[in-house]
Amino acid sequence: MIDDRLKSRFVKESEWEDLIWICVEFENEKVFVGGVYLVPPPSSRILKAKEMGTEIGGDVARFCLEGQVILAGDWNCKVGELVSTARERVFARKSVSKRVDERGRRMIEMMDASDVVVLNGVQERSAQFTCRAPRGQGIDDYLAVSCALVERTSEIEYWDEKQSGLKSDHVAIGCKIQLKKVVCLKRKKKKQKRKSFQVVAKQRSWKFWYWLSDVCDKNMEDVLEKIKDEQDVEACWSVLKQGIVDVLELGRKKGKRRKKEEESVELREMKKELETLKREKRCAEVEQKRFKVLKNRIEKLRKKIRKIRMREKVHAVIACKSRERAKEYWDQMKELGGWRRGNKIPDTVLDENGEEQEGEERLEAWKEAFRKLGVDSIDEPDFDRDFAMRVEEEVKRVSKENEREKESKIEIEEKEEKENEDDDEETRRRKERTKREEEIS
Repeated sequence: MIDDRLKSRFVKESEWEDLIWICVEFENEKVFVGGVYLVPPPSSRILKAKEMGTEIGGDVARFCLEGQVILAGDWNCKVGELVSTARERVFARKSVSKRVDERGRRMIEMMDASDVVVLNGVQERSAQFTCRAPRGQGIDDYLAVSCALVERTSEIEYWDEKQSGLKSDHVAIGCKIQLKKVVCLKRKKKKQKRKSFQVVAKQRSWKFWYWLSDVCDKNMEDVLEKIKDEQDVEACWSVLKQGIVDVLELGRKKGKRRKKEEESVELREMKKELETLKREKRCAEVEQKRFKVLKNRIEKLRKKIRKIRMREKVHAVIACKSRERAKEYWDQMKELGGWRRGNKIPDTVLDENGEEQEGEERLEAWKEAFRKLGVDSIDEPDFDRDFAMRVEEEVKRVSKENEREKESKIEIEEKEEKENEDDDEETRRRKERTKREEEIS
């Protein structure tokens, strides 16, 4: 009997009628369950039992390549305390019986070849007798599982005639196996991401800020209307804060749209492919190989996207490399280097004498440092005039070199144009001369 919640199908039935295989599927795990009966050695069907043993070995080896294997039944053999070996791991066996026969050795060898472990006696409890016959008690019923299932398998339980309610000279055996649960990545609760409004701060277009100011005016009118009769300061501040966030949210959405419009077609296509691969990776019933292939493709796409973005940043830096666009050049350089704006001044700072300052003195030290960077006029008496003059001379020298390069390029281009014109004139004269000769002839 199989639970209705599990998907199962009939796989194989031996021509000897004493061997049957079914496949049980749960999420992405396949388990092949086999039931077998081997006649005892004194039986007249002993040849049939030998052939069935060979068939069992082939079936176990084949099904182990497709999934996990469970084999149970009356094997009518004695394995005593023979060890099981699977995946270079040795499973010692404890048993109430030390008896070993030829069929028992052969069954253990076949199971070891396919990394299948006979569970009787390899767990905490010793293997118990499963058969009561006039000749005495013995262990004839066995349960074997794939090596990967051993850790997920409970102790073997034994039920006698009273507990099972079956009239038989054999004891019923069984165990519980924990099926592997694969949690779908799609069902995981998404963590709420912290919203950032950096997209709004990076906008340079005056049209964008003109539009945002209109939105802000309308929104603030609504806010003032709401807090008009409100007496609680905290409530007023909450309404005002929510109004500011709403305006920034609108600006963030429009800023993202502008950013997408500015991206190249190639980058947009690669981003779409990346999102498609991410969805496929999340929703797929992930087999390990498929998971690795998708992961590698995602990493390659991310590298390509990073290269394209870096190339665009470099081009942007090169484009504004001039004295007139110095601030924009500096902003692009910071973005290229991955610079992030800090939101907190350090608690202590060193002043120009090398002494550590804190509190108000710390702010004064920062103020003095920034003033010396060039905020004040060059005509100030305490301004480093020599350094500023050297910088000015260097800028003039670089500008002159650039102008000379431009002039030399223009001269070369004019020379090439003149040569091309001379060549065209010579070609025209040759054609006219050839035409006259043809007319004379």
